[in-house]
Amino acid sequence: MKENPNYDILNNDNVRAQIPTMSTLCDYIWQDPATFLDLYLPLRLHPVTRAAVNDIILKHKPASKPPPEEQKEETPSESTKADDDDGIDIDRLYYYGVIMIKYSVVTIFKNNAIITIESADLNSIIHHTIFNVEYKIEKGEIKETELFTELCIPGMTADYRLPVFIKYYNDDIIQKGTVPDEGQNANKETRKSNFGLKMVYVCESATDIVQKKLSSLSDLIYEDLQKEQIVKFLIDSEKAMF
Repeated sequence: MKENPNYDILNNDNVRAQIPTMSTLCDYIWQDPATFLDLYLPLRLHPVTRAAVNDIILKHKPASKPPPEEQKEETPSESTKADDDDGIDIDRLYYYGVIMIKYSVVTIFKNNAIITIESADLNSIIHHTIFNVEYKIEKGEIKETELFTELCIPGMTADYRLPVFIKYYNDDIIQKGTVPDEGQNANKETRKSNFGLKMVYVCESATDIVQKKLSSLSDLIYEDLQKEQIVKFLIDSEKAMF
C-alpha cells in the first residue's frame, strides 16, 4: 500500500488509520512464536507467585447466587456479593478476565466455566491493547486509561464484535513537562511508554454500570497485588524475559 497508494482501499479513513499498526506488526510478527505455533506468551513465574496472584483474584471474584434449594433466608440487613441492586446478573458481568503486563499474560480467570479461551483470541487482545490503545494513549489521541472497545473474538463468536473493557495501571502515565523557561513547552504534558499492569475483561455488554463495576473490581485486585509487592515483581519478570 505504501508503494502504490492509489489503491481504492486507501480511500477509507478507517483503513488508513490502521497503516501504522499494520506496519508495526509486519516488522516483528514474523519472529513472534504466536504466529507459527498458535500460542500466547505467558509470564514466567514461580508457582508460589502465580498461586498468590490467583488467590487475590478468587478473593474478589463476584460470587454467584447458590441454587434455590441451598439459599437461606436473610434479614433485610444482610447482603451478599451475589445480590446486585443495579439489576446486573453477576454471572454475566464478564465472560473472562486477563491480567497482563505489556506483552505477556499473567493469568486468566473465567466468570463462566463453559467459556472456551483460544490462544488466537488472547493474541488478538494483546496486539489490540498495545497497538490500538497504548500507542494512542502515548501519543495523546486517547485520554482515558480505562475504556471499552469492540474486538472480534473468533473463538467465542465470528458473527459480531464483543465489548472488551481495558484498564491500565501506571502512576506516571502522564507527567508535566519540567521545562524551566516560559514558552510553548513550559506546560507540555509528556506521556511515558512504560505501562505497567493492565486488566482486560471480555464482556457481554458495555454500559456505564458494567464499566463502574469492572473498574472497581480491578482496583481491588490491583490494591492487593500492590500490598503484596507483586506488581513490581511482575513487571521486572517480563523485563527479564526480553
